[in-house]
Amino acid sequence: MVSKIRTSEFDDAFLILNKIKYYNDHEIKAFIESLSKEIKYIFGQNLPNVRFYPLGNSPASSGGNFLYTYSKELGLSEYNFPYIPFNQIELSNVYALVFLMILSVQDSRQ
Repeated sequence: MVSKIRTSEFDDAFLILNKIKYYNDHEIKAFIESLSKEIKYIFGQNLPNVRFYPLGNSPASSGGNFLYTYSKELGLSEYNFPYIPFNQIELSNVYALVFLMILSVQDSRQ
């Protein structure tokens, strides 16, 4: 990736690289715990009617593996985290769709 950066772009590249932060699994799980509390507060009793989807090219590339942690923190079943695209499910009883993105180290290298 660095070899594709032109000399004239180095300053911009360093500014971008300076903004990148690494969080380990423990820190990400703490973020998920905090965000889960906020999600519970926002949706309240409608939470069982919310569906959660990962953003990205594939569930693995966008941190979809953390959806399991969300489901446990929120006390929701796999039903709330459908594997099929949202345009292929019945949405009449769905209160909201929530799209989650957690970038992995692998994503930042692509």
